[in-house]
Amino acid sequence: MASALYSKLRRTSRDIAALRRLAPKQPRAERIRYSNRISAFWQMWRAIVEDSVGIRLDAKRPTKNAFAELLKTSRLNVFLKNLGQDLSSRGKKYTSKITRLPVRIPNEDFVIGDFVDENLKLITSLGNEQVGIISTILELALQSGQRSEDTAKELNHILDVGESHAQLIARDQTLKGAATFNRLAQQAVGVESYTWLTSKDERVRESHADLDGQTFQYSDPPDTGNGRNHPGEDIQCRCVAVPIIPLFEGI
Repeated sequence: MASALYSKLRRTSRDIAALRRLAPKQPRAERIRYSNRISAFWQMWRAIVEDSVGIRLDAKRPTKNAFAELLKTSRLNVFLKNLGQDLSSRGKKYTSKITRLPVRIPNEDFVIGDFVDENLKLITSLGNEQVGIISTILELALQSGQRSEDTAKELNHILDVGESHAQLIARDQTLKGAATFNRLAQQAVGVESYTWLTSKDERVRESHADLDGQTFQYSDPPDTGNGRNHPGEDIQCRCVAVPIIPLFEGI
């Protein structure tokens, strides 16, 4: 038997306003957790840079190994694994609520592992970039005799930019993770198509606004102006996929 929620979805399949009420919720709590964790991580990185440099421009430079060691000691990989598990649970609970069917995502542990690896890769790349820029700033400052106060300002600016980029990673990857697990949970119970819904605000990009309310196949994602993507796959995309469940069509 279809759930009451899905029955409502079927009855109002052409009513976009009703569909919005049934759409997957944004992973706000998970995003805030990731944002807070990455902020704390970045403060530790900032302290390492400041301790390494101090007031001597010829002091030992922060290294890629130092950043890698911080990743390990901060146990960011454990946090990301837990976050991936939570996002997966969200996707399964939503799909089960819609269909009243048990949901099991195939190879779930491997998908969570891929989520962890991708996030660590992005953060490591950012850290390596920071190390290179900081080393260049210190080398040029040493050669030119730049005042330590001016060098400190440059370093703070670079660290601020890095933290902003890290926060972008946290927001974007939380959305991507939620979208991935929603898609996999839906496909696990036989969903092949969905209705694309935007957040319906001023931040929605024009190419996504054009897709709002349209139906697409999971096997054939639409062109979003940045390649072919499902909801949530573009950078910082807040769009969602509301499943169309053929099992209950015509009931």
